[in-house]
Amino acid sequence: MELVTAREMGEIDRRAVAEFGLSVDLLMEQAGYYVAAVAASLLHDCGGDGRVAVVAGRGNNGGDGLVAARYLHQWGLPVEVLLAGAPEALSPAAAANWERLERIGIPRRSLPEAGADLTTALAGAAIIVDALLGTGARPPLSPALAGAIRAVNAAGCPVLAVDLPSGLSGPGSRGRTASARGRRRGSTGRCGRWRASRSR
Repeated sequence: MELVTAREMGEIDRRAVAEFGLSVDLLMEQAGYYVAAVAASLLHDCGGDGRVAVVAGRGNNGGDGLVAARYLHQWGLPVEVLLAGAPEALSPAAAANWERLERIGIPRRSLPEAGADLTTALAGAAIIVDALLGTGARPPLSPALAGAIRAVNAAGCPVLAVDLPSGLSGPGSRGRTASARGRRRGSTGRCGRWRASRSR
């Protein structure tokens, strides 16, 4: 499996759309499906019970998380979406998926200030899908995003990050699809911190 930097991943994304005619919506749908598949597997590894909390940002990384929530719901798994921001600030593709969640009836909440509100909302989650920030994120983080990341880190349950854990600087970092930060499936510890990269 080839490892790529965040900058290289951005170029792959650009070429997929510009040269190969793949739409952002299609790429987001594919990414969300695979994030959901890894989340379902991780939930099973951790005992199979409990709620999946998808913490989404306003960009396309957040949109990947929204698609993942839809698939998890379709597969009969309890899921809730927590948007760290206002719906009006979502990217066009992410906004379309936010509206789909409402039509389907998937629990969703907007927490513009994140922080303490998100800490309370994450209580009792079995797994968190971290879809806050992707490879395009650049420091410094806003206070609201920094608070959201602190809330995710303090939740005390396994975290599956889309692309890379939010708060890490994208350029120069390396990762691979569904690789663990810490423990992997099959090791002594069944639950750990995971990263799911988009195939785009």
